Amino acid sequence: MKTINLLLSLFLTLPIAHTLPTDDLTLPSRPSSPSSSPPIPSGYSIVPLTWSLPLDPSSPSTLHEFNGTVQQVHAQLLSLNPNWDIDFNFNITTSSSISSIPDPIPSSLSKRDWTDCSAPSTHGPALDRNAIYWGIEYLRGLSGQAQRGPGPRSCGRVSCSWNSAIWYCNNNSYTKYMPWYHIANAAEVLWHNCQYFLSNWWFAGWVIKGERWHDDGWFVIIAEEGC
Repeated sequence: MKTINLLLSLFLTLPIAHTLPTDDLTLPSRPSSPSSSPPIPSGYSIVPLTWSLPLDPSSPSTLHEFNGTVQQVHAQLLSLNPNWDIDFNFNITTSSSISSIPDPIPSSLSKRDWTDCSAPSTHGPALDRNAIYWGIEYLRGLSGQAQRGPGPRSCGRVSCSWNSAIWYCNNNSYTKYMPWYHIANAAEVLWHNCQYFLSNWWFAGWVIKGERWHDDGWFVIIAEEGC
């Protein structure tokens, strides 16, 4: 009897091998780094955006040309005139807090043009809506105008930070000039209409992706891009 009990005790203490499906042990991998390729349609050329902005407060009507994104151009302005923000009443506070950013609501802006919240199909959404919001605010704080070189099929990057980009494209055969607030308005339409809540194992939050096309031959894109 003692022998039986001893054998039973040894049996119960032996490790039991369990075979689990490999799928149960494998987590989905986190998406790779954002694409470094621009989120513009196939066949479109990239030309740096030209900004016409004042530099000297004593001659505000004299405009100077700068190239790059709004963040890059702002840095250039400050390097040439450290008091530029004060001189031209440019007051944008880029806070990391999302509490001051409005939730998506139906836009009160014009809807006579075309909005596609599924495009571009080649890129994911901008994951940092703060970055898009402040890109729009930057544009609203600027005087002067945007200059998009002659198309058709010509694009320039307006804003990019935290892997979240705004692009402006011209389909006209001539150089197009327009106030910055027109681009800001188009981006705001996407802000209000193309946000959705993304939730997976590594991210949960509001994201934005879309294209806003205008019937006079230009459009704006918001999407993910490495920057």
